[in-house]
Amino acid sequence: MNEKKSVAKWGFGMSPISSQMRQRYDEAVYNVSRLMNGEEVDSQVVLESLSELKGMFSRYIRKDQWDYAMVGEELGNPPARHARLIANDLLKLRRALVANDTDSAEQAKRGLEENSILKYLENYEATKQGPDQNRDGGWIYVLSTREQPNILKIGRTSRQVSQRSKEINAATGVLIPFGARYVFRVKDPVEAEREVHQALSEYRIRQDREFFEIEPYKAEQIIRECIRAHRLNYRSGGTILWFDHRKFYGFISTENEGDIFVHGSGVRRETAENLAPGTPVTFILNRNSKGPYATRVAISNE
Repeated sequence: MNEKKSVAKWGFGMSPISSQMRQRYDEAVYNVSRLMNGEEVDSQVVLESLSELKGMFSRYIRKDQWDYAMVGEELGNPPARHARLIANDLLKLRRALVANDTDSAEQAKRGLEENSILKYLENYEATKQGPDQNRDGGWIYVLSTREQPNILKIGRTSRQVSQRSKEINAATGVLIPFGARYVFRVKDPVEAEREVHQALSEYRIRQDREFFEIEPYKAEQIIRECIRAHRLNYRSGGTILWFDHRKFYGFISTENEGDIFVHGSGVRRETAENLAPGTPVTFILNRNSKGPYATRVAISNE
């Protein structure tokens, strides 16, 4: 008699975070946020929280746990490079604190700030309050199953990817749940999906379905290049042309959009203090009757 094979309820990576892990994550995010903001935190609590937070970023990078995609989503799906650098600096900071090495601890903190750790911790706290349905832009997602890793479902959503994945997996024709392999934040999900599907047309299984037969890593490369080539990135990039710290405004030089105006209201004060000619930045590109302008400006080391 053949042994009955069980099928997981969730796609790999999409399992909800357990209540036990949720409590540990909440405490880690809270305590590291306080530490980064200069507050006093019990030394042993800080060491435990740094280890836990590093584990969160590492799990998202390795994609080897049942909840890795959910952890990444709650952190705001940081770019893989940022996530790796943050995990490394969290480890450096913990080691420095254990050794009572103040200089190395401050250096590690600067590295964490440069890679926007506070933004990702804020994303986590915001997600706990419930999904934000009013976010601008959207996502291109790449879903697959562990059983058929090269059969990819590639589509778009303007909501959280976990919500869309849950809807897909709820369909009666889906036996094995899908899990998220990659997600890409884009400023126009409808246009991005159209361009991505065109770029992957030779791998499409059926023209009336969003399924493609291609190795995930290859699809990721094609999608990333497609989004870049069509300037559909959620965040644009450039360098500071000049920034007047007294009047609190300046301009960002970009390759494709010319010089973009930036007002201090679109920059966090601690970021503005470090803006100088040549500083690489990322930002959200907006337009009004006067022309393009930048908001949510962040220093980039990409």
